[in-house]
Amino acid sequence: MNFRVTVGEINNASPPNSSVYEIEHVFVHPKFGSNVKEVSDIAIIFLKENLTFSENVGPICLSHPSWANEKTAFMSGWGLHKTYVIPKKSYFIGLFLS
Repeated sequence: MNFRVTVGEINNASPPNSSVYEIEHVFVHPKFGSNVKEVSDIAIIFLKENLTFSENVGPICLSHPSWANEKTAFMSGWGLHKTYVIPKKSYFIGLFLS
């Protein structure tokens, strides 16, 4: 089965401003599906070709121990709403860490 990834899409209601890439390989966390979801809900995706960065496509930062004292973080993504409806625009939220 061939899977693809769409990048750069931030609004499902407007004309697409995205690119589609084929997936070469997926490494899923070995504990995914276990009862330890807080640390295992992640996968690394290798694409068949290099990703092109744009205004809507860029790298993400993974956590680093030196960030332990940071007080804010940002999160974005589609996710399902509590009514299980896929939103028209991606979510973006600033979080205050304690």
